[in-house]
Amino acid sequence: MEGRGTMSEESPPLAGVRVLDFTWVWAGPYATMLLAMLGAEIIKIESEGRMDIMRRVVVWPLYEPYPREVPLNQGMSFNSINMNKLGVTISLERPEGVELVKRLVQISDVVIDNMRAGTMDKICLGYEDLRRANPRIVMLSSSARGATGPEAQYAGYATVHHAVGGAAYITGYPDGPPSTTLGDVDLMNATAAAFAIVAALQHRAQTGEGQFIDFSQREGVSSTIGEVLLDYEMNGRSPGRTANADAFFAPHNVYRCWGVDRWVAIAVETDEEFRSLARVIGQPELADDPRFATVAARKANEEELDAIISKWTRLRERDLVANTL
Repeated sequence: MEGRGTMSEESPPLAGVRVLDFTWVWAGPYATMLLAMLGAEIIKIESEGRMDIMRRVVVWPLYEPYPREVPLNQGMSFNSINMNKLGVTISLERPEGVELVKRLVQISDVVIDNMRAGTMDKICLGYEDLRRANPRIVMLSSSARGATGPEAQYAGYATVHHAVGGAAYITGYPDGPPSTTLGDVDLMNATAAAFAIVAALQHRAQTGEGQFIDFSQREGVSSTIGEVLLDYEMNGRSPGRTANADAFFAPHNVYRCWGVDRWVAIAVETDEEFRSLARVIGQPELADDPRFATVAARKANEEELDAIISKWTRLRERDLVANTL
């Protein structure tokens, strides 16, 4: 990958690439940490008047008595997603601070932020401003709904993106509400953003062109359920919530084991795998039972099959079940 430094065959792929990191909280910093792991030099830039709030976030769960105020740099979560980075505070409210950033842009390769759409433009650090300082700059803005459209000014965190992106609606139990989620959506979007930057750097190496990447975190979620959206658009079908079941294979579930809140996940795809499972649970005749002899038959009789497997797992300790399987 083309960067600003000297690389050898032993160098990591992003060695020599300098990234100016204006991200905060979770999704943005995790993306730049991934770039750091690939060898990039990351300079985390924080506004002097508004530091990354993760510097004050303590580790969950909180036990009483817990502090009502957390001093700066006491949030251990901050370190877990900002490893291998340099850092500097700049007064972005002042013209001198903005000019200092532009001087850094002249000697950098990438700028990334995850603020509300348009925030960087308001402080004269939008893509058009930065490309005048460095025409080869790659800039990624990771916002809630993207930089354009009627929802461009909406803000949000992972739980909101999971819901409006459509994944919550299809996740959960059939007789229950849609699921909620926390940081996994942030990590998913961060990974996508990091490799969008890698692709942009590869494009620049081939063409000499920088580019602006408008990354919508809501659309990042939607991209993971593309087949569901297409099926609804083309056929009017909605899969609903299916808990741990698979669309085609059975058994495919999480089964209760002996003890308090102990479970084991079992998934079978082929007839050979099912024959092995039937032998392990002491009922080899199930493999020849017409109800379970084929993939289609097992799916059609999934509830009966789940009941048989649950009867076996409920009497056994989880780790023993896992090791036996």
